[in-house]
Formats: sequence, C-alpha cells, structure tokens
Amino acid sequence: MDAFVASLSQAIADAVRSLGAETSASQVAEWLEVPPSPDLGDYALPCFKLAPTLRRGPAQIATQVVDALSARPEPLPEFREIKATGPYVNAFVDAANFVDLTSMEVRRLGDTYGRSEAGDGQTVCIDFSSPNLAKPFHIGHLCSTILGASIARLYEQLGYRAWRVNFLGDWGVQVGFQILAWTRWGDAEELERRGIDYLTELYVRVNDEAKKNPDLDQEARRLFKDLEDGNETYLALWRRIRQVSLESLGRSYSRLGVHFDSNQGEAFCEHEGLTTAAIELYRDELKIAVESRGALIVPLEEIDEELPPLMLKKSDNATIYHTRDVATAIWRWENFEFAKNIYVTDGRQAMHFRQLFAALEVGGFKWFERCVHVPFGIVKVMQEGRIQPMSTREGKMIRLEALLDELVEAVRRLVENETQKRLDLPAEEFAEVTEAVGVGAAIFWAQSRGRRNDLIFDWNQATDPKGASGPYLQYQHARLCGILRRHDADIPAKGQPILDTFEELEVAKRLRTFPQVIERAAGLYEPSVLAEYLLDLASTFSRFYAKHRVLGQEPEIQGARLRLVDATRIVLRRGIEILGMKAPERM
Repeated sequence: MDAFVASLSQAIADAVRSLGAETSASQVAEWLEVPPSPDLGDYALPCFKLAPTLRRGPAQIATQVVDALSARPEPLPEFREIKATGPYVNAFVDAANFVDLTSMEVRRLGDTYGRSEAGDGQTVCIDFSSPNLAKPFHIGHLCSTILGASIARLYEQLGYRAWRVNFLGDWGVQVGFQILAWTRWGDAEELERRGIDYLTELYVRVNDEAKKNPDLDQEARRLFKDLEDGNETYLALWRRIRQVSLESLGRSYSRLGVHFDSNQGEAFCEHEGLTTAAIELYRDELKIAVESRGALIVPLEEIDEELPPLMLKKSDNATIYHTRDVATAIWRWENFEFAKNIYVTDGRQAMHFRQLFAALEVGGFKWFERCVHVPFGIVKVMQEGRIQPMSTREGKMIRLEALLDELVEAVRRLVENETQKRLDLPAEEFAEVTEAVGVGAAIFWAQSRGRRNDLIFDWNQATDPKGASGPYLQYQHARLCGILRRHDADIPAKGQPILDTFEELEVAKRLRTFPQVIERAAGLYEPSVLAEYLLDLASTFSRFYAKHRVLGQEPEIQGARLRLVDATRIVLRRGIEILGMKAPERM
C-alpha cells in the first residue's frame, strides 16, 4: 500500500474506532478517492460508507473524524491539512515531503517500482495471437498479439507467472484446403525458394477455385479427414507447412519483441489424445454428450436456454475447434491449476467462448469461472482516406512486415536530417532508433484505445511525435535522458524537501499512482489504461519542464528536480516496456 495512503488510512481507522465503529485501515484505503479538483485535497473519504454503521449523517461523521484526527498527540507529518467538506474528509499532502519521498522511493526501487507479490507465483495462462498455418502474419493478428503480450507483462508485474501460449490453427478444414492446393499445384522447389509467400499464394488460389466449384469444399474436408486418420503423405506435408509457417511467424514475433512458452496448437490436442479423452469424458463418464443428426453435442440449455449446444464431433466423426478448446482447457488446468485462463481474440468469437465456458460448467469443472475471454474490435486500415477491406482468402490482407517497414520509413523521413545533425548518431544506432520508433508506433496504436473499439490504423496519427502516439512517449523518455546526460554527474541521493509548486506536485502524484495503474490495467485486461496513464505522465512532466528549469539552479533545488526527472524517467521507461515498446535514450 502507498505510504501516504497507509498513514492516512490507519489514522482514519483509529478515528472511526474512537467514534464507536470497527473498521480496518485496508478497508479505509479502498474507500479513499482522489478528488476531481486539487482544491478539494489530494485524498478524500466519502463518509456515506460509514453512515449505516455509525447511524448518523455523513456530514456529521466527516466533522467528527476530523476532530478525532486533530486530537491526536502527534499530527500526521505527511499532510499539511485535513478538513471536513460536507460529507467528505479531505486531506492535503505536504507538497515538499510528498515530492521528495516519491522521487526517492521510485529511484530506490527502480525497475521493481510498481511490482507486487499479489499473484504469489500462481500461473496465468494467456492464449493469444494463434494464427493459422500457411498464412503470413498480417495486421489482423496485431491486436491479439500485442494485447496478449502486454497482459502477460502486466500480470508478471503483479507477481504471477505468465504462461504464454500461441495456440496455432494448425488443424482443421483450413489444413484440408492447404493439402488440396498442394496436391493440385504444389512445387517443392518454389516452396523452398519462396516459403510462406508461396503457401499463401496457393491458399488464395484454392479459395478462388472453391468459389467457382463448391465441390472443392467437400474435397478439402475429405482430405482433412484422411489427415486425421493418419495418412502419412499428408502428415509429412502438414509438418513441412507447419515448419515453414513457424519460421515466418518467428521473424514477425522477434521484430515485435513477443515470445511464447508454447507453440502447441490444435494438432497437439489430436496427437496427444486430448480430444479423444475429452469426448470419452463427456460421452461415457459424465454422460452429458448426446448424438444429434449423427453429430455428438453437449446441450447447454441448463446454463442458458439461448445458448446453442457445443459440438464435439461432426457427423463424419471429425473433431472441430470446439473439441480442441475443451480438451486444451482441461489439459491446462491439470498441468497448471491456473489462477486465470485468458483467451485474447476478436470479439466476433464471443459466442464460441460462451459455449466453451458453459460446457466446462456443465462438465462440473468449478474452475470454469477462472476462464476469461478478452475480446477486441476489428482491425481496419485507413489508406488514401478510405478504410481498406481485408481478407486472407482473397489476398487482401496487409502483411505485418509491410506495415512495420512503412512505419519505420515514415519515422526515418520525419527525423533523419534533424536527428543526425543534432546528435551525430552513427548509422547503425540511427537505424536502431528508427526501427524502435516505427515498430513502437504500431505496438502503441494497437493498445492505446479501449480494446472493445474497432482499431482503425491511421499511419499519420500513429507516427505523430506530437500526438497521442508511441513516438511521442519515446521522445519524452529520450528528453528525460537528455536532461540527465547534460547534468553529467551523480544525482544527490537525498536532500531537503524543497519542491512544493503545483507542477512538481502534479508530477509526483502521477508517479505515486503507477502501482495502482498496473493493478487496474491487469484487472480489466486493458493495456490502454497504462497507455493513457503514460500519456498523462508525459504531458504533466512537459508542463512542469516548461515552467521550471532543472539545471543551473541552486544545488538543493537542482538536486531535488534531478531526482524528480530521474524518477519520471524510470516510470516512463518501465511503462513503455510493459506495453512492449523500446525506450531509446536518444532521439
């Protein structure tokens, strides 16, 4: 708990106890609010919370709490004033102490500032990205990949072990289409030469043919059934397609700074017998799976009468992704006893996850409540003033590599002449900076707004160094580093509490809330909470820096402001890294 909050909460709890009611400091801490205006204090207690227990009006309670605090043998050193305003107890921090203690605490803890042990080493399984085989990594995969990776980092900040799984779409009818395309037009030399591009070309071609000839759909399903039944030729082809796909995906993930603990996809469920075990469990042991028109289904109306049944096997005995998701959920519980099992996918899959979680509940798995679907909106791209349609089957998807290359080039054009002249950056370092900023633009844009909204990717806004963008945050971090470089000496570890201006206090307040921001962003599965906080922190620091010089001041003032600058740099860099971006020190 924050030191200022802890001190105030304990004092108020003691005061309430003297009025005849029992409450804990932790409970008071939960009730404390940050007032909408600094004129109302830095913390406020709404006394409505205490009215039912004390059986008196909130305004009267507020006055009595303040009177009890005033009667303490020693005042609270962290606060300059505590007063009652209507039904609220308003507390005003001592600005100089607040700023100085905040700066020192952040610098003392460094990268561990904002971390907690709330998770106690429990495992959180995070299922994200999960593209299909034989397709390049495109912009439609960006949100799941970036959001999932950030959610994993957020939970690690809270003391959980994040198990990142890329549940590849490497089994199912789409694989049948890939086999069908290969049997018709496949060329081993072309595959060796062109890799994933060639596989994508075949996939688009076979889907074009399927539009003209509906019989091809049944043929693809038959080929997949042969694969499921163990056809060695098709298994060998499937392994080769999977290898080529993983090599291509690996390059994209590396560029985004994303890694996985497992690339075991849907095929893993089949080859390890997990789907067979799940089917036998629901049909033979639990006796809740029934036949319907030749298919095997799990009725879900007892959970929700509007929910359609979940299908475990089709009428041709082939399994589907429903089956594999049920099997995988059970496997994850048996292996990890997870605190949470999180699926980060397009919101259009919401019905599937409602069915999945209901099927787990019907199966008697009490841990179904720990399974969470984290949906996000559709990804769209704005080009030439129009939103461009995207479809992998029609070959209209924008590849991630092309997107990142364009962003890096846009950044290079924006800053090349000015940056190289001002900082005389070596060519290699300049390339590293433009790559970090260009890729960071895509990463930040994918999570800068509420995830439930459709993401319309606007090239210009994403790279605007003066707007609400990744490059803006990276530039602000580089500016902080520049101030410290110009100082070119050790920063005094401590000094007299001397900073008490409105702007200095506002920066310290933002720094003080970083741990709560991490906790809230993780709890909501919403990295945009952190993104918005970082933009606010950066702009708050800019307002301070515009009014107050840091270098060239009296030693005590300069030292205190340098501590504040360094603390801001630490938090801004850590937040940028949690969002998956790099934080260049020079831009």
